[in-house]
Amino acid sequence: MIYGVGLAGVMRVLRQFSWGENVYIPSDFGKGVKDNLRAMLTLSFLAGAVLALCHFLYYLAVQYQTDKMWMVCIIPIAFSVLFLLPVFTVSIVMIPVYNNPLMQIFKMAFLVYVKGFGKVLLGVALTVLLRVLGMLPNTFCHFVFGLAASVAAPTILLGWTLFCYNRFDRDINPILCPELINRGLYIPPVEGSEDIL
Repeated sequence: MIYGVGLAGVMRVLRQFSWGENVYIPSDFGKGVKDNLRAMLTLSFLAGAVLALCHFLYYLAVQYQTDKMWMVCIIPIAFSVLFLLPVFTVSIVMIPVYNNPLMQIFKMAFLVYVKGFGKVLLGVALTVLLRVLGMLPNTFCHFVFGLAASVAAPTILLGWTLFCYNRFDRDINPILCPELINRGLYIPPVEGSEDIL
């Protein structure tokens, strides 16, 4: 949840940068914390609770090595990875964009996930790849991939944000927020449009 406080401010700054708007980091970060703190803290708490539950279930599966216990433990973990993780990661980007209660954000994030199931799941996998490689039981992997994940985190977060904006333009903005279409996304000029200018 402490990380969620910083994330609330960072996502506002990232939104302003992505949309090509003026950014003054101290005031925009503070405004982001003020506007997004409640939703981001709740999301952080839920994500932490799910992560703790997954670690506990994994511990049970390792301690009681029976097929039945393994199945009981692996099903909630797989559900968390396949459904909750993508919805939570899409929600992180949605919170500073849409002024909605968190339950509405979750519903919209689930809609984005379902409509672009394969692409969103692949995007989440690529986003967390370095972090997962850093969890391999090897000191070299811990150090190298952990360091790489830390250094690349801002770029990865920006890439994930722009990917989500693209998905929002396809699945949400045309119906709910047409004024947000193409905000933060590069649209190549139409062929022949240079002649008009």
